[in-house]
Amino acid sequence: MSAVARRLGVKHSTLYRYFPHKDALLAAAADRVVAQMDWPAPCAGWRAYLRALARTTFRMFAEHPGLALHVAALRGGLVEYARQGARAAAALVEVGMDPETAVLAQDLVNEQVLLYFLAGQRRGEPATGAEEIAQLRRRMLDDVRGEAPQPVVGAFERVVSGSPEDWFQRKIEVVLDGIAASFPLGEKHLRM
Repeated sequence: MSAVARRLGVKHSTLYRYFPHKDALLAAAADRVVAQMDWPAPCAGWRAYLRALARTTFRMFAEHPGLALHVAALRGGLVEYARQGARAAAALVEVGMDPETAVLAQDLVNEQVLLYFLAGQRRGEPATGAEEIAQLRRRMLDDVRGEAPQPVVGAFERVVSGSPEDWFQRKIEVVLDGIAASFPLGEKHLRM
């Protein structure tokens, strides 16, 4: 708090008038980032919408290193993050998803993005971005080699050698296939 106050050119006691503790300041900063993102508008199909939501959330965490760590730690105090989740769920209901599945689907996609960026955290220090996280994951290959069958090692090599965004989008497609399989009447009954 003292460092932030110094950077703003105010006394730290002034900062405490607006933010009673560090978590309140972090939540306000995170909410500002979330509010300023260009979130996708609801579109004709739930898959396309969830893909766009995942890309935007990925971009948000990539552009703001360390934000994922704060979102994970402050989840209960993030008003704009919660509102965005509610807007996303409402958009999914509009295209035919039942409300509970909509809430779970948007949360699952957002959590996949969050987990991707949290994987790059070390001792509470934020990774510098998607490429650093990808490099950390590529180092996992050394742990896989010699322990897994060659087809699995080859699959790991192909997956982690691609761009972080492509790798992540492939994971989202697996998640979306799972969401589609969870509909009681099947995907064909939803407006695509």
